[in-house]
Amino acid sequence: AVDITLRVWARRPARVPAGLHPTFRLPPAPGRVRVVLGPHDGIHSYPAQPAGAVSRLVSDTRSASLDSLAGVDGPIDLAHLPFAAPAEELLQVRAIGGQDGAAPFALHYLDYDACVGLWWDTAQLPDLLLWVSYGGRIHFPWMSSHLALGAEPVNSLFDPLYPAGLQWYW
Repeated sequence: AVDITLRVWARRPARVPAGLHPTFRLPPAPGRVRVVLGPHDGIHSYPAQPAGAVSRLVSDTRSASLDSLAGVDGPIDLAHLPFAAPAEELLQVRAIGGQDGAAPFALHYLDYDACVGLWWDTAQLPDLLLWVSYGGRIHFPWMSSHLALGAEPVNSLFDPLYPAGLQWYW
Protein backbone atom coordinates (compact mmCIF):
# COMPACT_ATOMS: atom_id res chain seq x y z
CA ALA A 1 0.00 0.00 0.00
CA VAL A 2 1.05 3.54 -0.69
CA ASP A 3 -0.61 6.33 1.27
CA ILE A 4 -0.17 9.92 0.07
CA THR A 5 -1.39 13.05 1.79
CA LEU A 6 -1.70 16.21 -0.28
CA ARG A 7 -2.19 19.56 1.40
CA VAL A 8 -2.64 22.78 -0.54
CA TRP A 9 -2.22 26.15 1.16
CA ALA A 10 -3.39 29.03 -0.99
CA ARG A 11 -1.91 32.47 -0.37
CA ARG A 12 -5.30 33.96 -1.20
CA PRO A 13 -8.77 32.58 -2.02
CA ALA A 14 -8.77 30.91 -5.43
CA ARG A 15 -10.78 28.46 -7.52
CA VAL A 16 -8.42 26.39 -9.61
CA PRO A 17 -8.55 22.85 -11.01
CA ALA A 18 -6.80 20.22 -8.93
CA GLY A 19 -5.92 16.61 -9.49
CA LEU A 20 -3.52 13.76 -8.86
CA HIS A 21 -2.14 11.70 -11.73
CA PRO A 22 -1.20 8.09 -10.95
CA THR A 23 -0.31 6.10 -14.06
CA PHE A 24 -0.60 2.32 -14.36
CA ARG A 25 1.25 -0.04 -16.67
CA LEU A 26 -0.65 -1.73 -19.48
CA PRO A 27 0.70 -5.02 -20.84
CA PRO A 28 1.19 -5.43 -24.60
CA ALA A 29 -1.41 -8.24 -24.89
CA PRO A 30 -4.91 -6.88 -25.70
CA GLY A 31 -7.70 -7.24 -23.14
CA ARG A 32 -5.58 -8.50 -20.24
CA VAL A 33 -6.53 -5.74 -17.77
CA ARG A 34 -10.10 -5.32 -16.56
CA VAL A 35 -11.07 -1.80 -15.45
CA VAL A 36 -13.68 -1.60 -12.68
CA LEU A 37 -15.42 1.63 -11.69
CA GLY A 38 -17.55 2.33 -8.65
CA PRO A 39 -20.99 3.93 -8.96
CA HIS A 40 -20.89 7.12 -11.04
CA ASP A 41 -23.03 9.60 -12.99
CA GLY A 42 -21.75 8.80 -16.46
CA ILE A 43 -18.63 8.68 -18.59
CA HIS A 44 -17.88 11.54 -20.99
CA SER A 45 -15.53 11.39 -23.94
CA TYR A 46 -13.21 14.30 -24.59
CA PRO A 47 -15.06 17.09 -26.43
CA ALA A 48 -12.51 17.24 -29.28
CA GLN A 49 -10.09 14.92 -31.04
CA PRO A 50 -6.75 14.93 -29.20
CA ALA A 51 -4.01 16.73 -31.14
CA GLY A 52 -1.22 14.54 -32.45
CA ALA A 53 -2.92 11.32 -31.42
CA VAL A 54 -5.02 8.45 -32.74
CA SER A 55 -8.46 8.41 -31.08
CA ARG A 56 -11.12 5.76 -31.68
CA LEU A 57 -13.91 7.37 -29.63
CA VAL A 58 -16.58 9.73 -30.90
CA SER A 59 -15.86 13.05 -29.20
CA ASP A 60 -18.29 14.76 -26.84
CA THR A 61 -20.47 11.75 -25.99
CA ARG A 62 -21.80 10.25 -22.74
CA SER A 63 -22.06 6.61 -21.75
CA ALA A 64 -23.35 4.75 -18.72
CA SER A 65 -20.51 2.20 -18.70
CA LEU A 66 -16.98 1.58 -19.94
CA ASP A 67 -17.88 -1.55 -21.90
CA SER A 68 -19.89 0.22 -24.59
CA LEU A 69 -18.59 3.66 -25.51
CA ALA A 70 -19.40 5.35 -28.82
CA GLY A 71 -16.56 4.62 -31.23
CA VAL A 72 -16.00 5.96 -34.72
CA ASP A 73 -16.29 2.38 -36.06
CA GLY A 74 -18.92 1.14 -33.58
CA PRO A 75 -19.03 0.47 -29.81
CA ILE A 76 -15.71 0.30 -27.94
CA ASP A 77 -15.03 -1.69 -24.78
CA LEU A 78 -12.77 0.28 -22.44
CA ALA A 79 -13.47 -2.07 -19.54
CA HIS A 80 -10.91 -4.48 -21.01
CA LEU A 81 -7.56 -2.96 -21.89
CA PRO A 82 -5.42 -2.58 -23.82
CA PHE A 83 -6.95 -2.31 -27.27
CA ALA A 84 -5.82 -4.43 -30.18
CA ALA A 85 -4.84 -1.27 -32.10
CA PRO A 86 -3.09 2.01 -31.15
CA ALA A 87 -5.31 4.57 -29.42
CA GLU A 88 -5.15 7.67 -27.24
CA GLU A 89 -8.35 8.39 -25.31
CA LEU A 90 -9.43 10.87 -22.65
CA LEU A 91 -12.57 10.28 -20.61
CA GLN A 92 -14.09 11.84 -17.53
CA VAL A 93 -16.12 9.77 -15.08
CA ARG A 94 -18.54 12.07 -13.24
CA ALA A 95 -19.34 11.83 -9.52
CA ILE A 96 -17.59 8.51 -8.92
CA GLY A 97 -17.53 6.80 -5.55
CA GLY A 98 -16.71 3.57 -3.82
CA GLN A 99 -19.32 1.25 -2.42
CA ASP A 100 -19.02 -0.73 0.83
CA GLY A 101 -15.32 0.14 1.16
CA ALA A 102 -14.47 -0.87 -2.42
CA ALA A 103 -12.14 1.33 -4.44
CA PRO A 104 -13.83 3.82 -6.78
CA PHE A 105 -11.31 2.65 -9.42
CA ALA A 106 -9.60 -0.73 -9.72
CA LEU A 107 -7.53 -2.65 -12.25
CA HIS A 108 -7.52 -6.44 -12.44
CA TYR A 109 -4.36 -7.75 -14.11
CA LEU A 110 -5.67 -11.06 -15.40
CA ASP A 111 -2.30 -12.63 -16.24
CA TYR A 112 -1.05 -12.06 -12.68
CA ASP A 113 -4.28 -12.63 -10.73
CA ALA A 114 -3.60 -9.23 -9.16
CA CYS A 115 -5.81 -6.26 -8.40
CA VAL A 116 -4.79 -2.64 -7.83
CA GLY A 117 -7.30 -0.30 -6.20
CA LEU A 118 -7.22 3.48 -5.97
CA TRP A 119 -9.03 5.25 -3.14
CA TRP A 120 -9.21 9.02 -2.61
CA ASP A 121 -11.43 11.65 -1.00
CA THR A 122 -14.24 11.74 -3.56
CA ALA A 123 -15.84 14.69 -1.73
CA GLN A 124 -12.80 16.82 -2.63
CA LEU A 125 -12.04 15.20 -6.00
CA PRO A 126 -15.43 13.94 -7.23
CA ASP A 127 -14.53 12.95 -10.79
CA LEU A 128 -11.99 10.65 -12.42
CA LEU A 129 -10.13 11.50 -15.62
CA LEU A 130 -9.00 8.40 -17.51
CA TRP A 131 -6.14 8.70 -19.96
CA VAL A 132 -5.80 5.55 -22.07
CA SER A 133 -2.48 5.71 -23.86
CA TYR A 134 -1.79 2.67 -26.00
CA GLY A 135 0.64 3.70 -28.72
CA GLY A 136 -1.73 6.41 -29.92
CA ARG A 137 0.58 9.36 -29.25
CA ILE A 138 2.55 9.41 -32.45
CA HIS A 139 4.87 12.39 -31.86
CA PHE A 140 7.96 12.96 -29.71
CA PRO A 141 8.55 11.96 -26.93
CA TRP A 142 6.02 9.11 -27.02
CA MET A 143 6.63 7.93 -30.61
CA SER A 144 3.76 5.37 -30.36
CA SER A 145 5.53 3.52 -27.55
CA HIS A 146 3.63 4.70 -24.44
CA LEU A 147 1.46 1.91 -22.95
CA ALA A 148 -0.29 3.13 -19.80
CA LEU A 149 -3.54 4.10 -18.14
CA GLY A 150 -3.65 7.34 -16.20
CA ALA A 151 -6.35 7.54 -13.54
CA GLU A 152 -6.57 11.12 -12.30
CA PRO A 153 -8.97 12.02 -9.48
CA VAL A 154 -10.00 15.60 -10.29
CA ASN A 155 -12.19 18.51 -9.38
CA SER A 156 -12.14 20.18 -12.78
CA LEU A 157 -13.45 19.94 -16.32
CA PHE A 158 -11.33 17.23 -17.89
CA ASP A 159 -7.93 18.73 -17.24
CA PRO A 160 -6.22 21.95 -16.19
CA LEU A 161 -4.98 22.10 -19.81
CA TYR A 162 -8.50 22.03 -21.24
CA PRO A 163 -8.33 23.90 -24.58
CA ALA A 164 -9.63 27.46 -24.49
CA GLY A 165 -12.70 28.10 -26.57
CA LEU A 166 -14.29 24.65 -26.20
CA GLN A 167 -17.54 24.71 -24.28
CA TRP A 168 -18.58 21.90 -21.98
CA TYR A 169 -21.81 21.89 -20.02
CA TRP A 170 -22.70 19.50 -17.23
